[in-house]
Amino acid sequence: MEFLKQNILELGKYFQTNCIEIDKSTYFTVIIGQITIYGILVTFYQFVVSYNGNNELVKKYLGVNVVEYYVKKKVVVFDKFISKRIFSFLFILEILYKPVSVLLGNKIDKCIYYMLNSIWYTISVLYFIVFTIMLKEFISCTLTIKNFSNINQNICLKKDIDNLRFKNSIKDKIYMENIELLIRKFECLFIYIKEDNNDTIEIYYDVIKTMLDNYVDNKKNGSTLFYKYTYRVIKKDRRDWIIDSNKEIYLLNEILNNKRILESKKILICIYNIYISLIDLNLKYAEIDDYKYIQDDNYFNEYNNENILDVSEWKNFLYNIYINSDDNIKKYIIKRLFRNINNSNKLYQQYYNRCIYELVRYEINNIFNGRRQEKSFLDVFGDIIGQEKVNYYCAKIIGNNLLQYNKINIIKDVNYLSELNCTYLFAYIMLYYSLYKNRYNQMYLDINILKILWRHHGDFKDKNNIIKQLKDSNIGHRIDDNIYNRFIEYMYEKNEKMIFAKSRNESTLDMFCIWTMKICVINNEIPMYSLYKLEDYKKYEHEIIKLINEISKHNELLENNNIKQWIYNVRYNFFNREKEIPQNLLIELRTLLLSNINIDAVLKKINDTNILYYNDFGKYLLVKIDDIPSQIKQQDRIKETIKKAFTMSNMDIETFLNELVKESEICGCEIDYYQKEIMRSFLLNVD
Repeated sequence: MEFLKQNILELGKYFQTNCIEIDKSTYFTVIIGQITIYGILVTFYQFVVSYNGNNELVKKYLGVNVVEYYVKKKVVVFDKFISKRIFSFLFILEILYKPVSVLLGNKIDKCIYYMLNSIWYTISVLYFIVFTIMLKEFISCTLTIKNFSNINQNICLKKDIDNLRFKNSIKDKIYMENIELLIRKFECLFIYIKEDNNDTIEIYYDVIKTMLDNYVDNKKNGSTLFYKYTYRVIKKDRRDWIIDSNKEIYLLNEILNNKRILESKKILICIYNIYISLIDLNLKYAEIDDYKYIQDDNYFNEYNNENILDVSEWKNFLYNIYINSDDNIKKYIIKRLFRNINNSNKLYQQYYNRCIYELVRYEINNIFNGRRQEKSFLDVFGDIIGQEKVNYYCAKIIGNNLLQYNKINIIKDVNYLSELNCTYLFAYIMLYYSLYKNRYNQMYLDINILKILWRHHGDFKDKNNIIKQLKDSNIGHRIDDNIYNRFIEYMYEKNEKMIFAKSRNESTLDMFCIWTMKICVINNEIPMYSLYKLEDYKKYEHEIIKLINEISKHNELLENNNIKQWIYNVRYNFFNREKEIPQNLLIELRTLLLSNINIDAVLKKINDTNILYYNDFGKYLLVKIDDIPSQIKQQDRIKETIKKAFTMSNMDIETFLNELVKESEICGCEIDYYQKEIMRSFLLNVD
């Protein structure tokens, strides 16, 4: 220490006694040299900072010029000294020293004068040393800038800028809640993202993940055992976590509403993981506060109890992030949700069950309305669809969609449904058709899906489970043990006569639906018709005519081979023998064609005075014109009936004939070219 002190004293004495002068040429040479070097280095700095590299290089990150920040960080002398005010102050003093010393030279003590001159020379030398060091740093920076100023590769540089922008002050930590700080950070982040206008959003992944992870970690500190036993003592009944929960879901929605965020799969997955962590913590807090149920609908409270946690906004957020994701992310979302479905916490079970149910319903609804393919749905849910609850959700939602879409022929495969659920869905469809037949008279009967379900069905006599599922459906209020037992009895009845006989005392289930199920699905490979004698027909005439009337309303049934065989049987064994049109038969072209009514019965009918069916009779007579005797064809009544049917159609001859040909083919009464020409000729002669 004494040695250092002695050297300092000797150095001070040297400065006072060295008699150093600053002549004019030396002064101007040094000052001009310094200004020149300063100008060169500033130009060099501007050149380096303006480096653009290739077009893919990110130029701004969080509002900071990345290259400039890197240069300042790399060129320490410039950032720590040259760019400060102290440097400018010293440089101005250095310039002004010589003129001032000339003016005041005689008034200043010689020792002080020589000491100031020595200091001036020392500062000048240090100036050149500093600029030499800075030049070396600039050269080093120039050689490395291409690689290290790339924000995507330089993690340290990225973290430095993150800390620069989002480091919390002590004041903020004291006076602001964590969630409020987080909201403010993201508000700033969105402004920076907009200002940066970078092509890729994924460069912000780390800062987003870090901010959200830090918040979750801080929140977890409140879910420990200490929190559990001190929460009510400290907070009493304030339940601040609910306020934070509302702010959290607000923030998550704001993040998701930013269109740039949706561009990155990584960020979407990160947000989803944070969402799961936050809802888990909130459900844990809810359990501690003795919440018993959750409410996920803003308009309905099924429990009418104050201890209900409203999670409707959280569920809506999950729905929004799901629909804005591709199939890979959707698959990840579903798998992550399913992890918590069997959690011991009842609130967890309620929430995650409802979330999965809603997402399954969303996807199946999209299948029905044509926006989703069944295969892509299975790709997303394939890993969990075999689980009992999820499998039941699928069956239930498919069944419920009948009410809205009135057909399910777009469902091509139900191999993913269990035997129990196939059994339930088959029973549901048939009971739905049967119970609501009168309400939806034109209901589509999807034979194909019924056949698929029948091939995979289990034991219908396991009625406890099936009735339980049926009562949980949208027809549950119409289901009881008695109805289900009668349904089973019909289903296992093989004799057509017995079905007809039992249906006469049936007031709830529709005979047509039961009979269709039997002939098209259950007894698909066994001839269903058993009425061969005329007395059988007379006995069950009412039922057979009702079947013809109903079949005529369903194009899909007219394509079924078993239905075609049955129609052929009753057509040629019974209707052809009738001398009059049956009283309860609907008088329409299709029913006339299906039953192939004896032409004599039709001729007799049109000769009645109060005939209201000219149009359909006229079309039928034209189709059968070749079967009508020649002398009868020329009767005015026949011509008038056919002409009126043609006139009322408001079609030209060709279109009218094509419509008749098409309708005849549907009903199994094909019209060949020769017959069509006979019909054309008759129409032309009538005109």
